[in-house]
Amino acid sequence: MSDRYMGEPVYVKDGAYMIREVTTLDEAFDFMEKWPEDRRGTIYDTTLRALMAAHDKRIPIYAARNAFAGFAKWAGILESAPAALPWMAKASSQAGAPA
Repeated sequence: MSDRYMGEPVYVKDGAYMIREVTTLDEAFDFMEKWPEDRRGTIYDTTLRALMAAHDKRIPIYAARNAFAGFAKWAGILESAPAALPWMAKASSQAGAPA
């Protein structure tokens, strides 16, 4: 579909313990495609149409991002940006140097 960058990432729960960072239209489409069919409805359909309209450049990409974030909030899976985990933080240039 499209690897167009949506700007600020949307963080969503993906399963019981995983948080997914969604940054492109492709990632949003992939997430929506895997959404359970029995949990789809009007809000799902509206969000998918917004993503398709952004893909076709009929609406700004930020509008599709906001629709996706709204869908995630409605579904109860929207997460705030995770804090950096200790092993993700940049090490100082002195790390590992002998004393």
